[in-house]
Amino acid sequence: MAGFHFYCGTWLGDDKSANPIFDVIDEVCELVASETDDRSMEDFIRLWNAQQENDEIRLSQMMLSVLENPLRRYQAVLVRRLGLSSPQASIKELGAFPRSITDDESKFECVVDIFKGYEVVKKTGNPLVIHFC
Repeated sequence: MAGFHFYCGTWLGDDKSANPIFDVIDEVCELVASETDDRSMEDFIRLWNAQQENDEIRLSQMMLSVLENPLRRYQAVLVRRLGLSSPQASIKELGAFPRSITDDESKFECVVDIFKGYEVVKKTGNPLVIHFC
């Protein structure tokens, strides 16, 4: 089954962990807009929107650095909503598999992979790529 995937060089995110990326970015932007008038986030949104028609979306190190703190706040919101023990927790805390995964669980896994990918980006200088396949 097709879906969105993260990669950076040889690093690959979990299977289809990028599927909720558009909802995640929308919700992070809403969170930031309600908290502050952040010009750097406006730059992120401009760069994000400019890539919407591309086959792949590339998140540069600069884009990810702008996204990092708002994404951490969003992750904390998801941790509270889901009742997880910490941002480092696994969604396996919520029940054994196989089972259906909720939208918020998918978003949490997406955020986890963004942070994992960002670590690779910082080491390599390559962008975190969102690819549909």
